[in-house]
Amino acid sequence: IERVRVELEKLLAAPRPSTGLELLREAGLLELWMPELARTWAVPQNRHHAYDVYLHSLYTCDAAPADKPRVRWAALLHDIGKPDTRVERGGEGTFYNHQFVGADLTDRLLGRLRFAADERQAIVHLVREHMFDYRAEWSDAAVRRWLRRVGEDTVADLFDLRIADALGNGTRAAFGGPLERMRRHIERVLAESGGLRVRDLAVNGEDVMRVLGIAPGPRVGEILEALLEDVIEQPQANTREHLSQRLDAMR
Repeated sequence: IERVRVELEKLLAAPRPSTGLELLREAGLLELWMPELARTWAVPQNRHHAYDVYLHSLYTCDAAPADKPRVRWAALLHDIGKPDTRVERGGEGTFYNHQFVGADLTDRLLGRLRFAADERQAIVHLVREHMFDYRAEWSDAAVRRWLRRVGEDTVADLFDLRIADALGNGTRAAFGGPLERMRRHIERVLAESGGLRVRDLAVNGEDVMRVLGIAPGPRVGEILEALLEDVIEQPQANTREHLSQRLDAMR
């Protein structure tokens, strides 16, 4: 199976992986090695898509950056949860929560192919988070919460995946509108942010234990998370003086 994985990785590095993937399907090998993807064949979508789930997945993979294998794999697998979540409403297919079902299927598929744990987790994370829906009314705090959930280091890959998803759709342009506004909003929030991770706080676990008189344990982490919530809402609150006052109040 490790040899199979290596050959699939080479295939996904090609200029147009869809050519090789379709040959695998015609030969019956896609069903053998990636049955979750093979199941998307001929699964209809709705008027917002030019292709069925299978072809859309292949064209999305083609559109993803060839030098980013994680994004290529996520692009190929991002919709494999759709066959299990498809519901017909008014003649239109809907796929609520397919990203979560797809993330679980992706985890199993990559585990079967013996992917390294860190690579597997990164690809699964991209599949799970690919449906982010930015709106103009998002506050700065909402952007900070989203960044905290997905991870700053993942944002570029998620944007590449979203662009590829749009290109593979066949009915709309890729980059612009909400995605471009989101990019500008993120850049501003990051420039002004007072911290998005516990380690960015002006106090640490030792401060929590000293002020509250508690021993090391889960409670320390819970308190630091509560302080981080304050900072996400109000970045200017990330000062040692303010957070120490909050700890005093907890005591």
